[in-house]
Amino acid sequence: MYKFNHHIVIGGYSFSAVKSIKFSRSIHTIASECVLKTAKTATIKKKDTTELNIPVTSVILPGMYAEISFGYGNSLHQEFTGYVKSVLPGKIVLMNEIYQLERKTIKKSYKDTRLKDILTDIVTNTDLKLDLDTDDINVKSLNLHDNGSAISRFEALKKIKDAYKLSIFVLSKGLLFVGLTYKKRSKLVKIGIDYNTIKDNLTYVHSINKKTEVTAISHLKDGSKIEQTVGDSGGDKLTIHVSGVESKSKLKEIAQNEIDKHSYDGYSGKFTCLGLPRIDITDVVGLSNQSFVRPEGLYYCESIKKQYGPSGIRQDAEIGIKL
Repeated sequence: MYKFNHHIVIGGYSFSAVKSIKFSRSIHTIASECVLKTAKTATIKKKDTTELNIPVTSVILPGMYAEISFGYGNSLHQEFTGYVKSVLPGKIVLMNEIYQLERKTIKKSYKDTRLKDILTDIVTNTDLKLDLDTDDINVKSLNLHDNGSAISRFEALKKIKDAYKLSIFVLSKGLLFVGLTYKKRSKLVKIGIDYNTIKDNLTYVHSINKKTEVTAISHLKDGSKIEQTVGDSGGDKLTIHVSGVESKSKLKEIAQNEIDKHSYDGYSGKFTCLGLPRIDITDVVGLSNQSFVRPEGLYYCESIKKQYGPSGIRQDAEIGIKL
């Protein structure tokens, strides 16, 4: 029987009086939050000093950096990093490193600039580290301001996400991925549906008769446009719009990436398991099921919700496309 354990460090202070930890993150959202339910008073430690039974709100303040780890026995994994967003008696709310972008501004106009350079401006002097799949995107024109007024860097990042239909999300330790959906892939996690899961809401879907055609259109600065169409005609037709993508091969990749979301035979849905094996977004989940005659398959983990508390560790994972 594994004994679950945790380690919390906020602003250099460590304490163990945590009743529960909950957080979620997704490849479809940039910001994520973690909620800690704590005792109102706790034993607080910092370096060689220990203070007994003092109010948590007297030492934990908004803006402090936080590291949240939990697991089994002495094998703890850093699950969430970020900053204190708010503190109330018995409750601490954290935000991932996007917290810094919410509080920093930008007021710039760009012409004929690599998207990589724009993103570098956005994350300068923050804890975020770029993981890019966009080196060849050239931005003809982009205004990161509101009629001449500065906007938050978080708003700037969302503007880029919407304009270029990119996946932008943060992994633990401030790794900011920017690129096409499903391009970032991490470790392989093997899950037996009838062995590892506590419950599941998985269905096996068939797409043998499903046809999908996607047209990607890129609007260029001079008013012209280029487009690429992939897939099978005679079924669902999807059109996506992007700006400034001049490469037809990149545009075709964007269109194919959209088709991948909709066309596969395999499982769809969510499942819940204990804390092991550990799962995170971008992991490749290998699903098997001995109870039914279904082929094994590899799936992309799109979102994860984790809970730590008196009943142990729970992971709610949602899978996306079949790989």
